[in-house]
Amino acid sequence: MSPGERLRNARTRLGLTTRNVEEMSRKVAIEKGNEDFTISHARLIQIENGESTPSIYKLHSLGAIYGCGIAALLSFYVDTSEAVRQHLSLNHASTHIVDFNPGEAERKIGFPVGRSTCGIATALGSAPVPLGLYRAQRLHDVSSSSSGVSRADR
Repeated sequence: MSPGERLRNARTRLGLTTRNVEEMSRKVAIEKGNEDFTISHARLIQIENGESTPSIYKLHSLGAIYGCGIAALLSFYVDTSEAVRQHLSLNHASTHIVDFNPGEAERKIGFPVGRSTCGIATALGSAPVPLGLYRAQRLHDVSSSSSGVSRADR
């Protein structure tokens, strides 16, 4: 299934028309103060028919409207995990990945309900949680803790 068809399926599953999407995207654009977030009815039809590729701004609006992350929508067009692999294969000495370790963002860890006080397990039950989300929450817990000890370590 093409990226445009996947976007159309997402829209129709939500019971939205292209005019609904246009109207909601205008609200996003107003909130962001940038017309690039607007998706016209005609542009959405072009995107869904594979005649146009949405900009990052339009993917943001679609994510907001469809209730999913930009990364999920971007993955309709490109394999987002390939960037790290390709970066490593380029073997360029002066560039380094600084935001995460290869593969770590995708690795999942489980949380039994009731053992964690950070709120992630409560929200997700015992479902696997991306390690990056857990680490970000732990950093937040440490910075907001008066004793400097994270709640997860108590």
